[in-house]
Amino acid sequence: MKTTILSSVLASAVLCPMMLCSCGQPSEQKNESQTAAPSAETEAKVPESRIPAVDLGLSVKWAPCNVGAEKPEDFGNFYAWGETKGMGEEDESNLRNYVATDSCYVKNLYDWATYKFCNGSKSSLTKYCLDAANGTVDGKTALDLDDDAARVNMGGRWRMPTSSELGELREKCTWTWTETNGVKGYNVVGPNGNSIFLPAAGCRSNQSRGLVADKGPKNVGGGDYWSANIGSERASSLAWRLIFGEKVVSFSYESRCEGATIRAVCE
Repeated sequence: MKTTILSSVLASAVLCPMMLCSCGQPSEQKNESQTAAPSAETEAKVPESRIPAVDLGLSVKWAPCNVGAEKPEDFGNFYAWGETKGMGEEDESNLRNYVATDSCYVKNLYDWATYKFCNGSKSSLTKYCLDAANGTVDGKTALDLDDDAARVNMGGRWRMPTSSELGELREKCTWTWTETNGVKGYNVVGPNGNSIFLPAAGCRSNQSRGLVADKGPKNVGGGDYWSANIGSERASSLAWRLIFGEKVVSFSYESRCEGATIRAVCE
């Protein structure tokens, strides 16, 4: 990864039609990125997307904003891994919200107590599990599209990036710590000169860190971006995240119940 001092080219990257395209209706996905096609119910709910895609000269194109955001510097929504509703949103498919919050389906806690795919603890996973010590084994290592917050909320061919696609973004792009409209984050310039801005939104967790605790790496004000992949066979309760601070851009696998931001991709 190279880090140099560059002038911000975010505005031109977002506005220039020569470097943008639309991610329309869903198409067949790569095996690496998703383990199952979306259900008929999900397909019926997914509209055609007109959100522009930024071509950075990588294997996939990237969204100009986080999921749930309207501008590049907006944080967007925070999602527990595999959940498609953020803080304050009602999710009747998540019985854990109902059980843990006194008969309420609204997401108001990022913890194992309200995580959709467990029975209240990291050792009682009900989906995406490779080790019996973590719960019910199903062999799934990547999110189904029904559980992909990018696909469900943005439509079209948008989806969450795989860990390898986030790795490509980290290794093949130039990262410059900057500030856009008062929001700190990274200007990420691809091999072809086009760029996106990733705001340093941190993550959200109620595990002894407060309702909106910021858990950036090494320092306050970091960024945490989910991939679509769980950690490993012995860490099914964790999923891969791209994490960064002012002086570091790295990878880590973190608790699936935490709330983190998502930057979508499409082919």
